[in-house]
Amino acid sequence: MSKQDTMIAETAISTGTQRFPLADTYVSEHNPRANEEIDQDSIQQLAETIITSGLIQNLCGLIDEDGKVGIVAGRRRWHALQIAVKVRPDLAMIDVQVTDDLMTARSWALHENEQREQMDIVDKIRAYAGSQERGLSVSQIAAAYCVTEQDVYRFVALGALPAPVLDALKAGHISISDAKAFTICDDEAKILGVLEQCIEGYGWSAYQIKQALNDDKLDADCRSMRFVGLKAYTDAGGTLDTNLFDDDATVADPTILDDLVETKLTEDAEAFRKEHDLAWVEVVHDSHVMRHDLTRDGTYCSLTKIPGVLTDEQQARFEELDDGPWWQLDEDEREEKDALKDILEGDYSTEQRAMSGAVVYITRSGDLSAVIGLVKAEDRAKAVEAGFLKSDEVLAAEKAAEEAAMVQEAAKSPYANSFMEDMAAIRLAAFQTALLRKPEMVLDLLAFGLSRGSHWGTETMAVRFDFQRNKPQGEDDAFTLHRDLGGERPDDEIELDEDDAEDANTAEAFHAFVEGGKKSRNAHITGWFARAFKTQDAEFMALIADRAGADMREVWTPTAANCFKRHKGWQLDDLFMGLLDREADDTQFLAFKKLKKRQKDETMHGLFHSADVQEAYKVTPAQKARIDAWVPECF
Repeated sequence: MSKQDTMIAETAISTGTQRFPLADTYVSEHNPRANEEIDQDSIQQLAETIITSGLIQNLCGLIDEDGKVGIVAGRRRWHALQIAVKVRPDLAMIDVQVTDDLMTARSWALHENEQREQMDIVDKIRAYAGSQERGLSVSQIAAAYCVTEQDVYRFVALGALPAPVLDALKAGHISISDAKAFTICDDEAKILGVLEQCIEGYGWSAYQIKQALNDDKLDADCRSMRFVGLKAYTDAGGTLDTNLFDDDATVADPTILDDLVETKLTEDAEAFRKEHDLAWVEVVHDSHVMRHDLTRDGTYCSLTKIPGVLTDEQQARFEELDDGPWWQLDEDEREEKDALKDILEGDYSTEQRAMSGAVVYITRSGDLSAVIGLVKAEDRAKAVEAGFLKSDEVLAAEKAAEEAAMVQEAAKSPYANSFMEDMAAIRLAAFQTALLRKPEMVLDLLAFGLSRGSHWGTETMAVRFDFQRNKPQGEDDAFTLHRDLGGERPDDEIELDEDDAEDANTAEAFHAFVEGGKKSRNAHITGWFARAFKTQDAEFMALIADRAGADMREVWTPTAANCFKRHKGWQLDDLFMGLLDREADDTQFLAFKKLKKRQKDETMHGLFHSADVQEAYKVTPAQKARIDAWVPECF
């Protein structure tokens, strides 16, 4: 550590403007821009200005132990003076605002640089980190730069990131928010792996970066924590892992949290059973449970509530409240209407409850919820005999009628076959793109495709070496196929492939491939077999979508050409109403409904792509989110 670095505020400060020989000055290592490349043209222009008008603004410097002055603010002027003094010898002596206190000098340096031109954020990060490396305490750095100690901790944390992250930030490949997200992890290999995926075009947000880095950790605001409560968790000895840049935190002791959840969920489930006079209760650990999912495989059967009957007075009141738009009702009237609807919906009888139960789960908000009125498969015959469930014969007849109705409905589908085929291709591309980010899931799917359970791949993957690109039939500029799925690549890469093909030597090529390492090998495997994903099974795709995060809008955007002109006019009317929460008597909807079909196509296109159109329709944030997520309901 130099003598300068040991200077602190308690020493006598000598601050003021003094004249010094230019030859006794130099650019200090404490100048935040000391290592920046010099733009010689701009320095020459500045020198000419100084020759003509003199040194208008003094330099700022730190007196060293030899009596010389290290310039901490005014580096460009100092370099220009080296040129100007050759023309104007009087500039050999200059006025410099000096101090012998390091923190004062650092404060000058930071403030002048930020006032002249906003410092590059990476230079600023490295300046703070460098101050700590030279032995200054956090409080000294905070005082020198006139910032809070919390700010210093944050900049130092950013400075501790692997150099490639800061290089990517400086080059504009990632944002400062992205860089902050990387500070939650101290595993350099993991950080660099996620950084590579960000740079290669996945376009991850800071939230997605955190998710990738914390893929094995629970968020402190997860449903389990909400269910048991943070106090119960900390009272049991649990702790949280936090970061410097936001309020996000992760669960440091998941075993403690799991034990608390199991205990509380068991107790609450039993209390729920007693409260509702049910025969049994079962606990599941899903965050969302639907009655249909519980009953479609025959594990449970669902009872029907016994409808209630309104009195004449109640019926008249209900009809009165139901006559007109709901938004015309005040809060009390809405509650009254809901209460009357509950009576009409009915409830389970004492006899039904005695032979049925409930499946209990924790919602995403951390609340206890349940699906009640369920009969186990072994109790079904008893429920049929009691008249609470339909017999197999009745169910078969109803199913046949339902299937006939579905066939009839499918025959008059409002969507053209070509449009539905294009949407299926786009949806599949979205799944394949999502799988590129989930190499472990790709390998799971591949292994599953080779297992007996999937009939050896006939419904899961097309495993061959002559894949066709999965894309819509027509040209669609709003559809982007990922390069690893056969999308367009830069011309120089294509030329490189062609050059390699001309000199192809399989043995040499294999050797070079192996030398590329496991990371390169795994990337090829992931890309190839993600491209092989082909199933169209609705239930299976729903599962993959949930786990991989597949989203059609990631690869495709609705336009007038590729979507809206392929809809019927009434479909666009319904879409307009649904997206913008418009009622049938709304003036904007009535105006839209009167438009010609081509005008409707263009208006919907503008609603999806033009900020001016969205402003004209006063699109709310919730409506904008709905527009950004919308895909056709043709599957």
